[in-house]
Amino acid sequence: MNIMKEKQIVNLLRKTFIFYATPTLLLILSAIFVIGCFGLDGGKNTEESKPGNREDGNRLGVDLILSEDGKHLVTRYFDNNTKKFVSFDLETFTPVEMDLDYLPDRMVFGQNGLGYFLSSNYDINDGISYWVEEASLNIGIVFRKWKFSNQYSFLSMDNTNRFIALWNTPQSNSISTYPETNNIAILDTISGMVVEHSFDYRVVDIRWIKNKDEIAIVLATDQPDETEIKFYKIFENSFRSIKVPNCPSSLEVSPDGTLAMLAPTQCFIDPVSVINLEQHKFVGNLPGFGPVVFSEDGTYAVAFARQFDLLEEAGIQTETGYSLLFIDLPNLSFDVMELGDSIPIYTITPNGQIVLLYSKYGNFHNTFGDNIVIVDVNGRHLRQASGPDIWLSEFVITPDSESVYLIDEGFYKLNLLTGKMNRIEIDCQLDNYFDVNCAPEILNITPDGKTLIMGYMNEAEYTLYNTESDKVIGSFGKSSAFEFEEQGNIL
Repeated sequence: MNIMKEKQIVNLLRKTFIFYATPTLLLILSAIFVIGCFGLDGGKNTEESKPGNREDGNRLGVDLILSEDGKHLVTRYFDNNTKKFVSFDLETFTPVEMDLDYLPDRMVFGQNGLGYFLSSNYDINDGISYWVEEASLNIGIVFRKWKFSNQYSFLSMDNTNRFIALWNTPQSNSISTYPETNNIAILDTISGMVVEHSFDYRVVDIRWIKNKDEIAIVLATDQPDETEIKFYKIFENSFRSIKVPNCPSSLEVSPDGTLAMLAPTQCFIDPVSVINLEQHKFVGNLPGFGPVVFSEDGTYAVAFARQFDLLEEAGIQTETGYSLLFIDLPNLSFDVMELGDSIPIYTITPNGQIVLLYSKYGNFHNTFGDNIVIVDVNGRHLRQASGPDIWLSEFVITPDSESVYLIDEGFYKLNLLTGKMNRIEIDCQLDNYFDVNCAPEILNITPDGKTLIMGYMNEAEYTLYNTESDKVIGSFGKSSAFEFEEQGNIL
């Protein structure tokens, strides 16, 4: 469908339904229409593995969960259909069974070797309750636990590793299977105090503001093209509120905590809304759409733009249906890089110099095929990776931004300097039960970038891979001590 016609149909739908449809119906129609017409599968890549806490909690048994300092690995595994939880000391590779009272799905790392585990529990008398357990990752003992009457499925630790926020809506633009709720909870892991808040509107997202005792809460109002953002100061126990002329979505915060962007993907109204976090002020809208992501060095952000929006709102003529928007910070000027007739998934390297693009359905760029496309940010130059067509569905980027290691029915290395993709064949001859099997499912990388840890979901057996020698160097697990082994071959 022609992009201009898409926009015209959207405007027509708005005029047709605005007087007859409820705000909720408008949002549903918006999501259905956009998904059906645009076939969106692009946006910010959320599958990169890093040490530390995920923004919505580490998924036990699904993520390869590694502490930010690289000292602990935490996982869930099955033993005769029974869920068990273990923490590994990565200095000695010693497993510690976690003696938890409940069966958590997510956890975050705290201070002094502590972990916080979020669980739901059904009791025939009390019904469903929700718990956070504080446990030592060194000895596996639970020290404290907190019970919540409201439903919470996600948790997020602030950057001081002191405060935990709990809520029930995933930080995603996708339609959620989780029940919508209006509640959040803040847990102070030092004092043990819990504060819960209820709002008039549905909680869409929450984000900690770096270097502040403050959290931003995104709320969906009863107007389809309006979002309320509440800023909660923890020590003051006070709120400030602003309205943003945009549909609600996940909120992205700049690395220095001074700027935020709200940029939905699946809505009638979906510009890139800019918010000044120091002044708690809406700055303005840019002619793009989300999801948006900031580079780690904080010098720019990336979003998408439609051909029609660029022409109508910025007077910029493009030849392709979709473009990539590079937003310079802090001046908010932007450059346009034309793509094609669909939108890709993107991620940014740690040094901010490269953006990686790929699509599950191909054809996101008029020149390139289905393989990963490497964008050199400084020169706005595009080049396609050579080698097999691979998705960035489970991957790590080395801290020096020179290599990507990824899993896609095999184990691969992408050299970002040369653009060459190679499959790494590992002789599956390890004595350990876990033989890497030439196709691990999950991986992570140590903070120094020297070692990959690879394994399977819901297992507790791992293989170590040295990124300097590009060889397996050993294996460890819940039932086996560390074994040294060196093997591997890049094809």
